[in-house]
Amino acid sequence: MGALPHDQTEEMAGETVVEAEGGQEARSGHGVLKNLNVDVSHQEVERIIDELESLHELSPEEWLLVEPVCLTMALDLGYEDLDEFEDALKGSIVGFLRSLPQFELRVQDEDGTFSEERGPLQEGQRLVFRVTPLPRRSPVSMSVSMARRDDLFRIFLKAPDAVVEIPEMDFEMGLDRKRRIDTIYNFVSTARLNLEMYLNSNRHMQPTLLGTIRQTVEALEKLLDMDTPWTFVVHDPSGLSEFKPFDGVMIGELEESRKESVPVSDH
Repeated sequence: MGALPHDQTEEMAGETVVEAEGGQEARSGHGVLKNLNVDVSHQEVERIIDELESLHELSPEEWLLVEPVCLTMALDLGYEDLDEFEDALKGSIVGFLRSLPQFELRVQDEDGTFSEERGPLQEGQRLVFRVTPLPRRSPVSMSVSMARRDDLFRIFLKAPDAVVEIPEMDFEMGLDRKRRIDTIYNFVSTARLNLEMYLNSNRHMQPTLLGTIRQTVEALEKLLDMDTPWTFVVHDPSGLSEFKPFDGVMIGELEESRKESVPVSDH
């Protein structure tokens, strides 16, 4: 199919974007995507999570006040105020935080003590949160057989150290070591676009390599046409990648050569 070797596509297509051990049932029952039911785009959800985690990095050991921190975040994201932001979420920011396993909510009393969140706040109480890093899980390989057009719109959360492979093309993407939440369609489309942009800015490269990259761009485009079945494979040393819906996802053991993982940024 004229695909590029992995080492040549790493730089050009790299910017492409909690689960218990056990089988498919265990892995689909926990995590970021499981209870996330908001109407904003997947990219916006990713931006919101990144922004909240970035704000918290300034004071990693402290509990942060939900309302002022989330207002600052909403303004940074381009919303007029918190009400407009919650309108976009079709729900409260508190509900959004509750749905994500890396955010822990508590009630802070006037005397500075903390208690579990139970019902409406009483006078003098404030709602606070902090980020708790998701624990790493067993290394895993997951694969989705792409046979129908609907399969393209399955949501995928790529863990920072995970790599996506399309074995039919001997092609890998997601080597940027960043978390990303998007549809499978957009993962492939972004990889194609990145290679296309690389072509346009490097027209004087060696003709053979130029032709190989062009063939890879065309092959990625054909994948999205769904004329023939193909496979979306995830190699994840941290075990934190997720799919939604999870049905039809095949789980296997990660190859030893892919289990080593270096520290990466979560966003």
